[in-house]
Amino acid sequence: ISIASVSIEWFRDVYRATVATLVVNAHLIPFFCAGIVFMLCGLTLTRALVHVLVVLTEIVLFIGIVSAAHASIRTKIGAIDNGFGANWISWSSFVGATCIPVVTAVAMVLRLLATPSTGLFLYQLQQDAICWCIVAVCHVVYVLLTFRGSPERTGIREVPLSRRGGALVGHISDTLYDYFQGRIVSEEELRSDGLYVMGFHPHGVMPLTPFWMLNCSEWRRSFPGVVVSPLTAYACHVVPVIRDLAQWMGCRDVSRESFKQALREGRSCLVVPGGQAEMLESKSTIDDIIVHTKHRGFIRLAMQAGAELVPVLSFGEVDVMDNISCPSVQQWFLQHVGIAFPHSPYGAWGLPIPRRRRITVVIGKSIKIPHISDPTNDDVKRVHDIYLASLVQLFEMHRDIANEPKGRRLTFVDGTGERHHVHSD
Repeated sequence: ISIASVSIEWFRDVYRATVATLVVNAHLIPFFCAGIVFMLCGLTLTRALVHVLVVLTEIVLFIGIVSAAHASIRTKIGAIDNGFGANWISWSSFVGATCIPVVTAVAMVLRLLATPSTGLFLYQLQQDAICWCIVAVCHVVYVLLTFRGSPERTGIREVPLSRRGGALVGHISDTLYDYFQGRIVSEEELRSDGLYVMGFHPHGVMPLTPFWMLNCSEWRRSFPGVVVSPLTAYACHVVPVIRDLAQWMGCRDVSRESFKQALREGRSCLVVPGGQAEMLESKSTIDDIIVHTKHRGFIRLAMQAGAELVPVLSFGEVDVMDNISCPSVQQWFLQHVGIAFPHSPYGAWGLPIPRRRRITVVIGKSIKIPHISDPTNDDVKRVHDIYLASLVQLFEMHRDIANEPKGRRLTFVDGTGERHHVHSD
């Protein structure tokens, strides 16, 4: 009986590790599928890899161009409160996403038609054109089915856990909760009729915790009726599979218009204020939990909506995975394209497998803030200082129960890059 029990538990651990690995690497699945299509059409492995790299390059360029265009539109026509601007942004994303493989497919066909050559070279061109046409058709169908209604802004693709499709979301979340030996500690009970803006810290290399935390059984038992929409980077709403998982789990784009629309609908939101800048500094080998304090926009929007602020601190987040270190290249891509590329997380045994570290998520007491329709910078700073003080208190009070390593400090990094160690043994 004991041997059978050990065997069953071992298989469960393997299954949990497999699910965690697939979720972490979900952004690679569409490239893998494209490679399979290329090889089924007769391309060699080397040529298929070259074409997959072309797909990757197109997506990176698309994210960069559309992100830059969105920023320009928001500045010039006030898309934050302008329905036309917000709709233009959604349509530009829709058209841009549709054109990613179509442009290459058309280029391949035109090149084939303009080539008078015969023999092996012409045969290879025919193969390339056929492959890209197949990929383009599949992608266009996918875009037409999943980009309608601006799901990154409206959240219309969210699958409630009470529906049949929600069972998959709940199962994945519970599996990740078990794999990371998760624990949710709350200093007070969240109300189902409350409006909250939750700030999650730290970002980590792959911030999976907000997703499984908000959809697992433990959350539903602890906070019945409390539904929170996580706000994620725009890149998560472009790449197939990862965008599907994110949107099924209720994620929306972290843009200001998505944030404000969710709050207007009475939906609580969760943001990761540190963003990708914080992600680049996430390392399991250092003694600091890095928290970037530059971004205060979520404070301003919470004040405008009359929402309560809730600090959330995840112990063990930085130990799950690390990222390859190319600081200068990653900073350049972050500033000019909007994503910290190259992004290649690794964990157990140097492989893209998350380390099985215990994650304890501590949810602080809600901070009641003044409802101000047009807060000044001083108003925002005053509330932000209170918020950071609450975050420090969470770290001090709960680090022992979370078994945080001795000597690990909470370190704030402000907009100038100056570091402030707020705790040391």
